[in-house]
Parts: sequence; structure tokens; C-alpha cells
Amino acid sequence: HLMSTAYRRETCELAVGSSTGTLTVLRVDGTTLQVAETLQTCGGVYGLAFLETGDLAAACEDDSCVVWTKSLSRAESQEFRTDFAVRAAALAAANGSSGGG
Repeated sequence: HLMSTAYRRETCELAVGSSTGTLTVLRVDGTTLQVAETLQTCGGVYGLAFLETGDLAAACEDDSCVVWTKSLSRAESQEFRTDFAVRAAALAAANGSSGGG
């Protein structure tokens, strides 16, 4: 289920968060939407906001706030990103196998 959206006019990007923790960034081109990126959080996405930097903040069901950035100078270490990706994928798999969402 769709739970949240955010739009960034400067880049024509629409972020869409779901109850399963999937966060999809769509590029708006006229009347066409193209998937630019798909991200996974550790719970449903209750709120989204594009920051002035272009980063995307997501308020999640597990009481966390996750910020995605395209800037290497603001990004977490590769070890941290890998650990987060593993935990988010495990949660997504558990939700998928139990019919959650």
C-alpha cells in the first residue's frame, strides 16, 4: 500500500513509500513516469521529504529516519551501507513470505 510521497521540482523526481518498506524514486518526464531507483527500508515508509541538498529522508515504521544521499562526502561507510542493505532485505523477505504489507 502507498503510504507517502514527496516531489522534488528541481530534478522532477517523485518518491513513493510503501507499507512494505519499498521506496521508489520515479523520474517524471511530461506524462511519463520512469523508475530511477528502488530502495529498501527496515519497515513501512510513513513520511518522505527531499532535503535542500537533494538527499531523501524517510521516516520508517521501526522509528528510524533514513537519509539517502548521492554525495560520497555525506555517505556512510561501505560497511554500514552493506549491513543496512542486508537487514532491510531480510525484513523485506520476511514480509513477503508472511504476506505482510
